Amino acid sequence: MTSSKLALVLLALAAGCGGVPEEEEPLLEERAEPRAPCAAGARLKVLTLNMRGHAAGPAELQRIAELLAAEDPDLVGLQEVYWYLHPSASQAHALAGLLLARTRRVYHVALQTQHSYGVAGIGVALLGKPTLGALQAHALPKLEKEGRVVLRASLGTSPPVDAFVTHLTNDAAKAAVQAKDLVGWLAGFPARPRILVGDFNAGPSSTAHVTLASSLVDAWAATRGPSGGATIPAHKPGLRIDYIFVGGGALPRSAATRGSAALSDHLAVTAEVEIAR
Repeated sequence: MTSSKLALVLLALAAGCGGVPEEEEPLLEERAEPRAPCAAGARLKVLTLNMRGHAAGPAELQRIAELLAAEDPDLVGLQEVYWYLHPSASQAHALAGLLLARTRRVYHVALQTQHSYGVAGIGVALLGKPTLGALQAHALPKLEKEGRVVLRASLGTSPPVDAFVTHLTNDAAKAAVQAKDLVGWLAGFPARPRILVGDFNAGPSSTAHVTLASSLVDAWAATRGPSGGATIPAHKPGLRIDYIFVGGGALPRSAATRGSAALSDHLAVTAEVEIAR
């Protein structure tokens, strides 16, 4: 085991994973805690980041944890989350542990693997201050070697809010197909506040974005206008492909980009989302 992989496992253990279980990989993981209030008219702070997991060693994880500690989001969507030996030893769990140690804030974790490589895997994850329940995963059309998924959780708030995270393929035409499938899947959920975040590998004028924006609101465009908000490459942003979409009574009130190339090759996107009365 390389030193970086060993460090990742140790960081995951710090997140309270309790070691590497021997049972088969679970579809999803969550931690159960009492429900948290989210009164109508209250705001949730949301953050999404492609953490470039294959290159996110202990130093990068520490920097991402610093960003999350400073931003203090209620909901975090992560893409390119790696795990080694077992999904409970993932970078998402490591971040939850670092945040607990740094801020004493508890973040619940839900992880979905989209592709595994024997003893390792990559996927998407949600971190939430509210509990993450009614977990579901949906496999998007497999148009390349690696599968793509969307992970859904019902936030343990009152009223409940549905949260989704995904990472579409890096091909405009294929991403458009996956976006259409994603919108169709979302249509099957009850009409209530929802938040969809992720790396969509598609610019604002792409077919994928147009498809998603037909039923959801792009938080950046709604609060900051059609320009700006580029997220890649992090050292000199020129393209906006990371989004926070909302709908069903969730209203965007602000949006911003955060981070630097020291964290990832993507900038993070944040948004303040109001749960409408």
